[in-house]
Amino acid sequence: MRVERNTTTKNQLVGVLPTHGVVNHALAAGYGAGFQLAFAIALLGFAVAVVVFRSTRILRAAQVVEETAA
Repeated sequence: MRVERNTTTKNQLVGVLPTHGVVNHALAAGYGAGFQLAFAIALLGFAVAVVVFRSTRILRAAQVVEETAA
């Protein structure tokens, strides 16, 4: 079964001016995608920071326990 897709090629767009609504939609979609990517990167950075600071706190606590036991 073949699915027909409604696509537009570059040659079909030559000489055609996009409408104001199309430009606004494309701009909003681009900003939306950019903010989603920025959120994912920030969330990943936060997770890495939490893991790093938690592991150093656990290591310091282990050192204190060893020093007090000795």
